[in-house]
Amino acid sequence: RYRFDYQATKVRAFLSDALQKRGLSVCPSAVNFLLFKSPLPASELKERLISCGILVRDCASFGLPKYVRIAVRTRDENCILLEALDTCLP
Repeated sequence: RYRFDYQATKVRAFLSDALQKRGLSVCPSAVNFLLFKSPLPASELKERLISCGILVRDCASFGLPKYVRIAVRTRDENCILLEALDTCLP
């Protein structure tokens, strides 16, 4: 049976909007992951975020060398990710 999780949808929308406000192109999603296009090669952004304690998926192995996949977490955890992105992106 399908269960609609309104809270997860709100948190995903918050994170997607916050990424877009930073000039990032975010792919539509109905799951707890977001895919966005990085201004840097995905592998470089991944390494920068690792240095901030954030793990992301570099999607180069999917044929998307500038795309990064992130998990939608709690609002507080998403804010930590956004702060790390503000530090790591040009």
